[in-house]
Amino acid sequence: MGNGWDRSAQAWIDSMGERGDWAREHVLDPVMLGRVGRGRFERALDVGCGEGRFCRMLKAAGVNATGIDPTLQLLETAKRR
Repeated sequence: MGNGWDRSAQAWIDSMGERGDWAREHVLDPVMLGRVGRGRFERALDVGCGEGRFCRMLKAAGVNATGIDPTLQLLETAKRR
C-alpha cells in the first residue's frame, strides 16, 4: 500500500533538483541557515530529510548532519549526492 512517497519519490527528486524549489531556496533556507549560523551547532538530525538537500547544506556550513527518511528511494538519492 505505501504512503504515497514511494510512488512519488522520483517526481520529488526531479522537481527539487540540487537546490530545491523557489520557496526553499529563497524563503526557508535563509532562515534555517541563519539559525545554524547563530548557534554553535556541531550536529543536527534532519527528520524527513528527503533527498538530503538540507543535510548537504548543513555539511557545507560545518555541521555534522544525519538524515532519516522513511522513503528508501529518497535515502538512496541522498547517499549518492
